[in-house]
Amino acid sequence: MKAALVALATLVLLHAPEVLAGPPVWTDKSVRVLDYTTPMWDGLVAGMVADFNVMLPDAAPRLVYRRLPEQSCEELNTREFTGAIVVCSVPTASFVGMTGMWAGDTTMIDTRIILNDRRFLNPRFAANTVCHELMHAVTGIRDKYDRRPKSSCVWGNLTAPGRFDAAYARKVYAVDD
Repeated sequence: MKAALVALATLVLLHAPEVLAGPPVWTDKSVRVLDYTTPMWDGLVAGMVADFNVMLPDAAPRLVYRRLPEQSCEELNTREFTGAIVVCSVPTASFVGMTGMWAGDTTMIDTRIILNDRRFLNPRFAANTVCHELMHAVTGIRDKYDRRPKSSCVWGNLTAPGRFDAAYARKVYAVDD
């Protein structure tokens, strides 16, 4: 019994940095959201950035939205966007939306959100997709589909950040006293 407890304690200590670190976060005071999507997404990304700025705690970065001329995700993949969330769309893909994150141990460096134009089924579904992917990009949260259908856009079906999303952002961007 004692040997098992020692082994368990050793295992916990070996993995402690990963367990305690949590997801990588943005450490800058502001993060640019560069929108290169096709016109069908006009207004959705900008509106979601505004919703996130209201929802995010003071310790989180302010998101600074910029609408840029439409560019394909493939063209953008050859460029570096340090300190930015890049949003682009593709004509078709096997996914509705996808977020790629590049981070150091604890700090977010660059994030890409790819939205699927063909899966823009209706404005409500599209708004949920943008919110879902932006939660990944801002908080590093992992997918757990339909876990919180009435209180989350990332783990549920809301079209804007919900109670769970706000609580998770507060936890991720908690200020150590």
